[in-house]
Amino acid sequence: MVADGTFRRDLFFRLSQVMVWLPPVRKRGEDVLVLARRFAKKQGEPGYQLPEAFEQTLRRCTWLRNVRELRQVIHTTVALAGDGAQTSSG
Repeated sequence: MVADGTFRRDLFFRLSQVMVWLPPVRKRGEDVLVLARRFAKKQGEPGYQLPEAFEQTLRRCTWLRNVRELRQVIHTTVALAGDGAQTSSG
């Protein structure tokens, strides 16, 4: 984009100096659950909770495609849960 003139050269070099490294989700066990719960809450009915056994399974997965894979699994799980979804009210 810099070569095409659609992105400022000075801004590109300023941004390229800022590096943020995060370990993959598979190496941050509790983050898997935090993210999964957030995705489920965003998509599910109010009070929706992932079953505890499912959460334990999530922690054991390798998440090769990282956060996008986790989000897709939660999206599919919540969609398929339908009326069988757990809620915090029981």
